[in-house]
Amino acid sequence: MSTIKVTIVTPKGLIFSGEVEQITIPTNSGEIGIFPDHIPLIATSSPGIVQYVDLDHQQHFLVVDSGMVQIDSNQVQLLVQRAKSAQEINDIELDDEIKNLQKALSEEGLIESIYEVRQKQLTYFEKMKALKHTSKTS
Repeated sequence: MSTIKVTIVTPKGLIFSGEVEQITIPTNSGEIGIFPDHIPLIATSSPGIVQYVDLDHQQHFLVVDSGMVQIDSNQVQLLVQRAKSAQEINDIELDDEIKNLQKALSEEGLIESIYEVRQKQLTYFEKMKALKHTSKTS
């Protein structure tokens, strides 16, 4: 059975490196499902949830911020600003971040580019909250 070598890196270091059966990555064009022998591709990733299935058929989830993904020769490299597993998420800090970003977005006079950055940050933290909630119910 063919596999995919996946590497997920943030500015703080390596988050994951290993062989997987498949991986789904959020991009600006929607989610990309990547299986062995995927065509080569470079894309901008967006805040969301990365799902991958390891060689033991176990599904794993990470919430990621925006970045870049490169797919070539059964190798996927995902470079993102931030990434966390459900176990690393602190509910209180998460709720505070969401509240602060919602307040910042509601303020008048935000320059459009700053608004877009804040909106992406809010999406990241909302996805993180969804991942945390999902992991508690499963």
